[in-house]
Amino acid sequence: MTEVLYEAHYMRYCSLTELLGKHMATRKFKGITRQEVVEKSVAGWMMRIQRQKVLTQEYFSDGIYGSKNKARIAAEARYQELVKKLPPPTAQGDSKSVRNTSGKVGVRLSVAKGRMEDSTDLHSYVAFWRIDGVDYTIQFACKKYGKRGAFKRASIARDKQTCDRELIEKTFKLGK
Repeated sequence: MTEVLYEAHYMRYCSLTELLGKHMATRKFKGITRQEVVEKSVAGWMMRIQRQKVLTQEYFSDGIYGSKNKARIAAEARYQELVKKLPPPTAQGDSKSVRNTSGKVGVRLSVAKGRMEDSTDLHSYVAFWRIDGVDYTIQFACKKYGKRGAFKRASIARDKQTCDRELIEKTFKLGK
């Protein structure tokens, strides 16, 4: 159980194991979160779904639905109804964020402080991606490859999703 102070209300967020027991907790409740406001004795399920940058959220109170389980079932049914009605989700992995400053999805410029007091900052381009929940990164120093060369190598690594430097160098030389 995690306790959080939220908008001047004391809320209690419970784990599914705590709420439903070990057997029921194996079932996934995507987009549905349990919320309890302790000081007001209010409890229910918050259902959230986002499509095309539009967030839909609805609250399913235990009191209105008669029990914790009935409110959860109603929230889950509403979520499934919206999944069928709304367009499919857009892939997040290859869409460029407004915070992207490199111009390439999955490539960023890293600036590290030098180890000595008088040393300069160390710049490198880092490629990053996730496969099956595992994060991968590889970086290329601007000092060694030049700014353009480091960026190009990081872009190749991201496109191929590989940390194999020999393959990246081979591809880089073919592209020149």
